[in-house]
Amino acid sequence: QLSAAGKEGGSKAEVWTQLVESGKLGYMALLRNIRNIHEAGVSQETMKAVCDRIADPKEVAKSKQLPFRFTMAYMIAKELKDSKLIRAVSRAMDASVANLPSIGDNIWIIFDSSGSMRGAGRNPRSKHTGWSHNNAEYTGSALDNACLFAAVLAKASAESMNCKVTHFATRAEMLGFNPDDSVMSIFESFKGNDAGYSTNLDQALRLKSQLGFEPDAVFVISDMQVNMMNGSRIIKDFKNTPSKFALNLGN
Repeated sequence: QLSAAGKEGGSKAEVWTQLVESGKLGYMALLRNIRNIHEAGVSQETMKAVCDRIADPKEVAKSKQLPFRFTMAYMIAKELKDSKLIRAVSRAMDASVANLPSIGDNIWIIFDSSGSMRGAGRNPRSKHTGWSHNNAEYTGSALDNACLFAAVLAKASAESMNCKVTHFATRAEMLGFNPDDSVMSIFESFKGNDAGYSTNLDQALRLKSQLGFEPDAVFVISDMQVNMMNGSRIIKDFKNTPSKFALNLGN
């Protein structure tokens, strides 16, 4: 339709408006095209319709998309400096947390904030820091992705009895967060911390005694370029932890 509009002298704004108003665009197609719709110069009324649909919890539930699928749209909305679009995508991301399964009652989330995690997205075709070769997909740094995974898991654990978050590099620190905040607000708060450049996972695991609870699920999010650890002690400390997950963000 857009190609036909160009040949016939019609405007892209008119075509996008028709597609939005007709409901012919699928939910994820709408998310993927927010830059095209915005830059086509559609009316404020059409952009409001776009934002309303993106933020609609029923549409989010029907899409069955996990929070990570909204990252690209959020980053694009920030680039466009459209506060209403940013708000809509943030609300959609929060609503999509409901699509995650329950992960336990006592959760410990550990993420790596070391120097090796801070490089830009390393897609070999990339010409844009953090973006894929066609500027259509936000790849981010490993740290960006670790903070996002941690924020999503923290938000999803809002109704759990306990949830603690730790980040580590040269040293390890517990991080506070408000589970009522948006996923992206939690993400930004996690990203703004510095614990040095080394990758001392052992320092983080030693904080288990400070949790105040026995975790039934532990998540470690890292590029796995970690220092030597005391394996026998770790096995002993975590032998009674039912669920242990490692998310490897290394290339």
